[in-house]
Amino acid sequence: MNISRALDAVAAQYDPNMFLEGDCHTLAVALFETGGHKGKLVACLRKTIDERGSVYSTGYSHMVYECPEGMCWDIGGQEADVRWEDQFPDLDSPDKWGMTTSLEWVEVPYEGHQMWLMEHYGCIDNMLGNYVKQIIRESSMTHGCH
Repeated sequence: MNISRALDAVAAQYDPNMFLEGDCHTLAVALFETGGHKGKLVACLRKTIDERGSVYSTGYSHMVYECPEGMCWDIGGQEADVRWEDQFPDLDSPDKWGMTTSLEWVEVPYEGHQMWLMEHYGCIDNMLGNYVKQIIRESSMTHGCH
């Protein structure tokens, strides 16, 4: 699958922001499924840590598709994990209450992704996912992580 071409085709059909602000996991799962269930689903958890180093809260932030070659993809292209972290310039810097923010990337098993998302207040939009998979299939005729 030519992932760059597939993402360009998806972005031409849909507002790319929807895959950064709510439907990122639908896109990640569509890429994983269309790619023959190879690679990984990887989610970013945003943790707030108090001044004693205890985790005060944890929230689901973003999901990407990691292809078998190890590159992470979202609607913006490859290096999705790096781009996502760059949005948080205040990581590990205490706020006025002494709280810090850190990000942790975790693999989400495909077999349990629906349950994982429900536990983290997300869900797959099956209709959107089917449309996205169709666009990916139509746009991408070569194999590999490009």
